[in-house]
Amino acid sequence: MRTSGTLLGTRSAIHVFAGRRVALALPGALIALGWAIVLAAALTHRAYLLEHHYWLARPGIPAWAPLAVFLASWQGMLLAMMLPASLPALAAIFVAAGRWRPAAAQLVFLFGYAVPWTAFGLVTYLGDASLLALSARWGWLAAHIWVIGLAALLIAALYQLTPAKRHTLLACRTSHVAAREMADVWREGRRHGTACVGAGWALMLIMFGFGMTNLTAMLALTVVMVVEQVTIRPDRMRALIGAALVALALLWSAHAATSVGVAPTATGGAFARTQTLVGGATVTLRVTPARLGVNIFVVTVRDGAGNPVHAASTTLTLDMLDMDMGAQQITLAPLPGSQGSGGGYTGTGALVMPGAWQATVRLETTPGAPAIQAVFRFTVTDARGG
Repeated sequence: MRTSGTLLGTRSAIHVFAGRRVALALPGALIALGWAIVLAAALTHRAYLLEHHYWLARPGIPAWAPLAVFLASWQGMLLAMMLPASLPALAAIFVAAGRWRPAAAQLVFLFGYAVPWTAFGLVTYLGDASLLALSARWGWLAAHIWVIGLAALLIAALYQLTPAKRHTLLACRTSHVAAREMADVWREGRRHGTACVGAGWALMLIMFGFGMTNLTAMLALTVVMVVEQVTIRPDRMRALIGAALVALALLWSAHAATSVGVAPTATGGAFARTQTLVGGATVTLRVTPARLGVNIFVVTVRDGAGNPVHAASTTLTLDMLDMDMGAQQITLAPLPGSQGSGGGYTGTGALVMPGAWQATVRLETTPGAPAIQAVFRFTVTDARGG
């Protein structure tokens, strides 16, 4: 690697992109990979598998498994969300490396960059697991789980105005490259990552407050972090972002206040509700034991005359309303002995967090006939079901 010493700010590094677009090839591919994983999981209704809460809620899972899932998911988020804001620094590394293994230098930089972000992720994982355990024992927090998202928004908003944010954002916006050895690149990656954690940790808390697989939050925060890097007026932008976060906190509080009482609380070891549809058909959902962890879902369907309805396929989709935990799409099987004609269908799924849940039942009957669909909402308050 050729000897060079450069001090490149964000704007000067952007000029590097125009003349050396190949510098974007490797980081661009990694960013695309991160978003491809997230989108594929969402489109196939498997995003919940990337949520460590899902694995924490399942019995018999080794204690290390949820942490392993979290670390893998966190690296994907690092690629999709944090890497775009560091493209100027990666371009600077590419140029400083010259013609001697510039892509390798970028990889070494990224490994160094990932170390402080992964350390931050571990700390937040432990805090998140502690909050989950607390909500399973403290009924008020379980019934007001949306407060976690509110707190994350307010913390991020207040941090935007602090000297620490100003200092770390400036450090994150500036790349110091002394490309004599790969060890220098590694150290610069760690320094840059540490500065960017200092600038972005509060923003990333929002993901823990609203769900790690929340695509809207992921995209919005990615844009915010990129804008903070490239704007020519970072102090004004910090204040604007802080004001926007306060506004979002107020909107979230208003939404939560108007939603109180919408979802009945599951008590007594089970949840059971019946909906009457147009034409008199009824759909009954029973959830047992209606508490955190794996539950059995039983759906019974009758037509307007009270006869059981045969379904060619039956699915139940679970969504958490207070946080985006990823939609679980469960294929229901006929109840034993019904051979699909008794109108009863069953399957298992996991309620991974206390709070309000929505279960959408959909039955496909005969070809060409409209599907039967019913939506149920219920609240799980703690691990004992009430």
